[in-house]
Amino acid sequence: MILLFDLGNSRAKWATWAEAGYAHAGSTANGGSDFADSIMRQLRPLAAPDRAVAANVAGPRAISAVREAAQSLWRLPVEELRPQGYQCGVRSAYSEPAQIGVDRWLAMLAAWNRFRRAVCVLDLGTAATADVVAADGRHLGGLIAPGFSMSQSLLLEQTAAIGAAGSNPGPVFGRSTGDCVANGCLLSVIGLARSALELMERECGAGGVLVATGGEAPRILPYLPVPHNHVPTLVFDGMLLAGGLR
Repeated sequence: MILLFDLGNSRAKWATWAEAGYAHAGSTANGGSDFADSIMRQLRPLAAPDRAVAANVAGPRAISAVREAAQSLWRLPVEELRPQGYQCGVRSAYSEPAQIGVDRWLAMLAAWNRFRRAVCVLDLGTAATADVVAADGRHLGGLIAPGFSMSQSLLLEQTAAIGAAGSNPGPVFGRSTGDCVANGCLLSVIGLARSALELMERECGAGGVLVATGGEAPRILPYLPVPHNHVPTLVFDGMLLAGGLR
């Protein structure tokens, strides 16, 4: 059994994988004082894994808590994956490959290896990211913007008179200030996704595939103009590939 950690900007997610597929899974919010205790509580019932692998964009505190838990429970080291210039058939567009977020890199590896066609990879969470990989494995570059919830939070924090965002956003004009905020933030992320798809078609021609992951994907995907592949385990899938685990 392999234990996988995806330590993201706002949540730490984990799952176990064996030949039968994914089994146990859990998550906890990053940044709280009980983060380490929460990780320990969730992992304690597990049988000892054979390996533990992590992708970390949350900083040193998160990876330290995960390592301490694995060491305390099973005397098991945690291997931390890092982005590469070339891996699993994909070549990074970055002149300094280490600077790309490892979660973005792993999602690209998983998406391109699944379809072996041009892919637009959307990770819709705290940040909204879009990366395009050509059919031959060349990463053409990406886009990053605040995600839907972050956009609302930033706007509400920086303005005194708005109050609160609307609770039922849609791609329409709002009829209260709160609805205008919610709908505008939703449409900004939809616009990012649509622009990434247009750029992919311009660079790669027709026939590219949209692959999406991230906690806010279900909110955004219904409004996109093309069929999509929603793969919630995309970063975990990339971790298995990059770690030579399947």
